[in-house]
Amino acid sequence: MPVSCQQCQDAPCLNACPVNAISRNEELNRVEVDYDVCIGCRTCVSVCPFGAMNYNAIDGEVAKCDLCDGDPQCVRFCDVNAIEFVDSGDVSIEKKREAAFRLSTVKKQAALLEEHIA
Repeated sequence: MPVSCQQCQDAPCLNACPVNAISRNEELNRVEVDYDVCIGCRTCVSVCPFGAMNYNAIDGEVAKCDLCDGDPQCVRFCDVNAIEFVDSGDVSIEKKREAAFRLSTVKKQAALLEEHIA
């Protein structure tokens, strides 16, 4: 199952890299690997909480999603539209909306239970 880089704001891979081969491209808002600097130590692979950083033993390099320069091919070629490329701010808003809906539903269920018990 493919796991995509989450482009973490406080990226553990970036913070752990002993040679500073990983950096954040502020313009594109993504975490990037400078393969000319990377020594293939795999520290970033071990600290990634999502398992999105991989190691290519043939090339001796780490590999991660680079968002295809803003046009992710996985999104483009997914025939069933199961993958979306959205701004991280939009994801946050949607998560808050879903959490509010769940909380509202639970409160309604609790009120009904209280009425039933009383």
